[in-house]
Amino acid sequence: MSLQESASTYKHLQLVFEENGALLWLFLNRPSAHNAINREIRDELHSVIDKLMVDKSVRAVILTGQGKNFSVGLDLRALLAEPEYFRDIESQELFSSFTWKMRQIPQPIIAALQGNVMGFGFAMALASDLRICTPNTKMASAAIKLGLTSCDMGISWFLPRLVGAGISSELLLTGGIIDAERALRYGLVNDVVDSAKLHERARGFAKQMLEASPKGLRLTKQQLNASLESHLRSVLTSEDSIQIHLGNDKESQAFGDKHIQKITRGAKL
Repeated sequence: MSLQESASTYKHLQLVFEENGALLWLFLNRPSAHNAINREIRDELHSVIDKLMVDKSVRAVILTGQGKNFSVGLDLRALLAEPEYFRDIESQELFSSFTWKMRQIPQPIIAALQGNVMGFGFAMALASDLRICTPNTKMASAAIKLGLTSCDMGISWFLPRLVGAGISSELLLTGGIIDAERALRYGLVNDVVDSAKLHERARGFAKQMLEASPKGLRLTKQQLNASLESHLRSVLTSEDSIQIHLGNDKESQAFGDKHIQKITRGAKL
C-alpha cells in the first residue's frame, strides 16, 4: 500500500498531499496532548518515514503540528505509566533512529514550528532541512532537568552544527529555552513569520524545491548529508548509551520522577 493510500489509517498523524502528490504535509495530530510523543505516534512516524524512503512520488515534506504547539516532546504521563519501557536500549533506539531516518530519506523536510518545540520535537526540528517558526516559538532540550542528558536523539550532533559549540553548551547544560528571535539570530531557524503566514511560508519553500528536477533535489540532499553526517551514527550510539545509563540510575530516576510528577499535577506546559 502506498503512503497516499494508507494516509487515513494513521490515528495520531494527519497526512495531506498537494502538488499532485509531490508535496506531503505531515501533521502531528495530538493537539489535546500538545502533540506529546508516545509509543503510538512514534511508531506511526516510523511507518510514514519508512514509506517515504521508497516512495519517489513524494518529493518534499512539510512537518508541522496541529494546535498551539509543535510538540512538547516525550509524553511524560506515558513515561510514568510505563517507566521500564523507556529505560532499555531497544526502546531508546526506536526513538533515536527516527532522526537518523529523517536525514536518510531523499525528500527534503521543512519544519513549520509553533509554540513549544521540546525534547523529541526539538530533535525532529533539528533533523529537518529547513526550519520556519512563529514569534511565540520556544525550543529546548531539557532532559537534563529530568535526571537524564539533554544530548538525545542526535541533538548534540545537530545543534552545534547549526549554532556553534558555545550556544549549544549553554542550552544543553542548562536545559534552557531559546526563543524565536534568538533562534533566527544564530541561524537555528531560516525565518520567523506570523502564525497566519507559517504554512504559506513553508509552502513557498517547498514549491521552490519542487521546481528542481526530482533527481537533482534528491542528490543535493544526499550530498549535503555526505558532507555533514560522517559521524552521526557514532554520536547516536554514544547518546543512547548515556541516556540508558541515566535512565537506570536510581539517583537520576528519583530526580526525574519528582520533576515529572510536579509537571503532571497540572503545572502549565
